Amino acid sequence: MNQNEKQAYERFVALVGGNAQSVTPHILQLEAEMSTTETSLTFILEQDNGGGLNSRTETRLDKNDLFQVAAIGVYLSAPVDKDDVTYRLCSYPNALIFPNTKDQMEVIYKGSLKVSVDNIVAINKWSVMRHYFVPQVQDTTGSSTIRDNFNAQRDGIASIFPGMILAGNRKTDISLNLPRNITALESGKRPRVIVRLYGFLATNAVKYQS
Repeated sequence: MNQNEKQAYERFVALVGGNAQSVTPHILQLEAEMSTTETSLTFILEQDNGGGLNSRTETRLDKNDLFQVAAIGVYLSAPVDKDDVTYRLCSYPNALIFPNTKDQMEVIYKGSLKVSVDNIVAINKWSVMRHYFVPQVQDTTGSSTIRDNFNAQRDGIASIFPGMILAGNRKTDISLNLPRNITALESGKRPRVIVRLYGFLATNAVKYQS
């Protein structure tokens, strides 16, 4: 935990009545399928919301919980369907994962994230390029014994300070807005953008929100 994350954690514990035992490290994973017709992708935060992709690997926020966001990760992936859990997280347009559309995937990194809570903008024009990371060692052969040099605790992640608190019982809109639509997607795949929110979860803590 770096100094910024420590300060965010301490403020969050104070917010939930000083009960540190109810606050645990946590990751929310929100996913949205890419489209060749849309210039905005929507991510669903609330667990009770049945909309969106609702895949096997999504982790949403319960309506009774609070979540302190300390960092954000943005990744590309190309599963074969919404139930596929074998896909790789990509912090750049990997030519092996996106052999025919790697140039189109660059459009994602020209976009920006926007977060609104109860119609009040909390984050605006957060550049996705913050999360662009090309490793020094790359898998260029498709060999089963070679993988990109990828550190899931660091690569593709950007800190957000002083942080942001999300509540499961509030209307939260999270979108990725693109400068134009993606014109092609990998055949036989259902490519998606994955947003991972890193931070601290306080269970049954919505009563403490202001």
